[in-house]
Amino acid sequence: MDTSQVIRNRLEEGLQQHQRGAFEAAEQIYQGVLDDDPGNADACHFLGLIAHHRQNFKAAVTLIQQAIAGDRARPTFHFNLGAAQLALGEAEAARDSYQEAAALKPDWPEAHFNAGSLAGQMNDAEHALPALTRAIALRENYAEAHASLAAVLNMLERPNDAKVCAEKAVRLDPELAEAWTNLGNAEDKLGELSAAETAHRKSIQVNPAYASGYYNLGNTFADMWRQAEAIRYFRKALDIAPGFENAQDNLLLNLLYDPDATEASLFQESRACEKQLSLPAAQAHHTNGREPDRPLRIGYVSPDFRTHSCAYFLETLFTHHDRTQFVILAYANVSQPDKTSSRFQELVDHWRDISGISDEMAVKLIRADEIDILVDLAGRSKNHRLGIFRRKPAPIQMSWLGYPGTTGVPAIDYRITDAAADPIGPADDHHTETLLRLDGGFHCYTPPDPSPEPGPGPVNQNGYVTFGSFNNLAKVSEHTISVWSEILRQTPQSVLLLKSLLLSNQKTQETILNVFNAEGIDANRIRLIGWIPQSETPLAAYHQIDIALDTFPYNGTTTTFEAIWMGVPVVTVTGNRHAGRVGASLLGALELNDFVAKTPADYIAACTTLARDTGKLNSLRSGLRLRLQKSTLMNGAVFAGKMENALRQTWQDWCARPANASL
Repeated sequence: MDTSQVIRNRLEEGLQQHQRGAFEAAEQIYQGVLDDDPGNADACHFLGLIAHHRQNFKAAVTLIQQAIAGDRARPTFHFNLGAAQLALGEAEAARDSYQEAAALKPDWPEAHFNAGSLAGQMNDAEHALPALTRAIALRENYAEAHASLAAVLNMLERPNDAKVCAEKAVRLDPELAEAWTNLGNAEDKLGELSAAETAHRKSIQVNPAYASGYYNLGNTFADMWRQAEAIRYFRKALDIAPGFENAQDNLLLNLLYDPDATEASLFQESRACEKQLSLPAAQAHHTNGREPDRPLRIGYVSPDFRTHSCAYFLETLFTHHDRTQFVILAYANVSQPDKTSSRFQELVDHWRDISGISDEMAVKLIRADEIDILVDLAGRSKNHRLGIFRRKPAPIQMSWLGYPGTTGVPAIDYRITDAAADPIGPADDHHTETLLRLDGGFHCYTPPDPSPEPGPGPVNQNGYVTFGSFNNLAKVSEHTISVWSEILRQTPQSVLLLKSLLLSNQKTQETILNVFNAEGIDANRIRLIGWIPQSETPLAAYHQIDIALDTFPYNGTTTTFEAIWMGVPVVTVTGNRHAGRVGASLLGALELNDFVAKTPADYIAACTTLARDTGKLNSLRSGLRLRLQKSTLMNGAVFAGKMENALRQTWQDWCARPANASL
């Protein structure tokens, strides 16, 4: 018998032991094969499978990679390498291994499914969609593939198609929790909130340990203006999976809407969430040249380099940055770029698309770009990339603009704000970041172009005042409605116009009207508008209101700028944390302090007093846009100078520290 046949026989013997669960005996046989035939691909592969079974995933990856080095054409090797890499937390490498397995064996539905499912989880729709479609073509009754395809279609904002796929998945396997929750997500996007609630409840019924089901149910409750229930279900998701970052993010966001939350309680929640994440802050060594006055390389990281409210506050800064002193790089986590994305691409020196790549790969890119200061523009908001910042790819890291509170990330050194939004004292104790306060405000606004003219106030034609709020309805609590109801009671002929995406849902409208009814306010005094697309000029809706009511305890930002731009005065009340003091920051910068109330009672008085003064309303209507244009809030050159001074000062401070000192 030739040597190769002897080795095949021994491998067969080892495999029989392996399949019986006699792993030590199998391991001895495989190792013996390697002693006689170093690098034998099958022996390496089988030893890798045993290592995987023992949860020694690092060894499994090494051994299966050795098998592939001996025989690259074996699809099973790549498939099992993907499984080991995934268990080790190397999702991007696992996706690539599954893709290789599928390329070597195109009729293998599981390989296509695993590659597509992982690509979808990484927001890589470009690779997810064809892989999952191929898996279904190979196996029509593949419930998991239909469910994963539904998730990708939801991500691509194709909820009708997602619903069809998810419905197919639940028909094929009614016990598949992922199928039910992806159906719920599609129904939520379609405004079918009651159906979405039912689907998410079904997902946790069939799998009570399914954290994503609780998380998605929380999201639907948030969309139904049921914040307390949303918070409860986000906490349930975190009880099951403490490091579930999306659930953490949405818990923290919804706590910002809670009237009972304080800056101290929000700080503690942020720190508690951060401690549950498995990745510690990297203590990276940085080799950036320590010349205090040299041109600096600034990286901005954002999912919102697109048509989004944050874009209104970035454009003027990018336009006015001093290119002799600063090189500007944008790291765009934008899955669906648009015309605004193209405009940003032209405004920066270098554009990097980081959507669909891992934090580790993004960190390598940022390090290769030799970034001196890395600026987060999202905080804990949707599609953030705080995982990049936790690895500390730049010597100085900051957060600005996109989130009204601490990130809780120790590796982020500074947060940019102002003294009105974050007064010196307690605010400093409730941030993991050092607060950098810019004089005169931390915003600079670029209005939509074109914009409608302000036009006359409706009070002149109607004979009564129309109050309005166009903020996210989640910022409106029952306490807010109670205060607004008192304003309406004290101005008997007035009406209130609310506009919000959440009000596109009829059931949510009924809920809001019921709360006003409980306050004694008739439904005919409340006017509700849902989402208005950009093509229909949403700014024109400000022509319908005389006075804008700011929300509390979470103030508006973009809506406040929009109202002022359209000649509509805004009345705010100062809260107990950053999110509740932005109104004071903006109106203070415009020297409109008469409209900044300290208490709800003062807020009511300011609104009712203004409502009775038609002359003042008309004067404000004709002058607010010019006031805004002449202020620092629209002076891009001045604002860029303030930002650049802050950036330069932090850099000089870093240069003055010993090379091994942390911030």
